[in-house]
Amino acid sequence: MGGVVHYKITDRNKFFELSNNPQNIIDNLAIRALHAIIGNFAANEIQSSIEMICIKMKDALNQKTEFYGIKIYPIDLKRVSFENEDEKERKNK
Repeated sequence: MGGVVHYKITDRNKFFELSNNPQNIIDNLAIRALHAIIGNFAANEIQSSIEMICIKMKDALNQKTEFYGIKIYPIDLKRVSFENEDEKERKNK
């Protein structure tokens, strides 16, 4: 699954004091939030629940990133794939 997380720095002092790599912080938090949220869905429900997943991720990320002076805006999930690594390799050959 891929996506885009839009964000804005809301508190420059906190941001520069606490984070030397905001993109890394957001990426790690987004991955954790996504895993926690989609873990509550059956595989066949995920595609039809993308909008709800994005809203839940935005809320979860805003709770975590506020500490760093970062505000999360809409999240766009781009694709859902359930292929394992072996299937990906076969397609790429």
